[in-house]
Formats: sequence, structure tokens, C-alpha cells
Amino acid sequence: MTAAATIAIELRVARGSFVATFRPAPHWSRWIQRHAGVRCAWRPVWRIGHGPFRGEMACVPLNGAAKGLAWAPESELVERADRGSF
Repeated sequence: MTAAATIAIELRVARGSFVATFRPAPHWSRWIQRHAGVRCAWRPVWRIGHGPFRGEMACVPLNGAAKGLAWAPESELVERADRGSF
């Protein structure tokens, strides 16, 4: 019998959103890099529990603005602005 690995994530009810530009780290694949420069509204949803982005919020693009990109760590979202200024 094998033990199943469990990964815990901290879900959070995020209030509000912000506008930011996606700037992925250079080590990401071309599939991720193709989204570089996408600017849209984002919402923080969960805190990342492990890996190089541990402790950061994972943010999802709103309104389908970044098709093919499910989420991004907050450190790769730059030029943040209040959603009202977009």
C-alpha cells in the first residue's frame, strides 16, 4: 500500500481585485512566456504553500483576459494599480 501525498493550500476569500501586468520569471517555458505583457484585472485567491513562491498569493486573471493562463504568483504581477485606474 502506498501513502498518498497531501498538499495543503490556504484558501482565502479575496475581496477586491487589482490590475497588473504579467511578467514571468525567465526560467518559465515558452508556453508561459507567451503571456508576458498581458495586462488585466487579477484577484488573489490562495496562499502558495510550497516551492519557489511559497508564502505568496496565487492570483487568477479575471474575465478571461489571459486565456490559457490559470493563475500567477503575485511577484510576477508588476505595475500594479487600483482596478479603478485601468
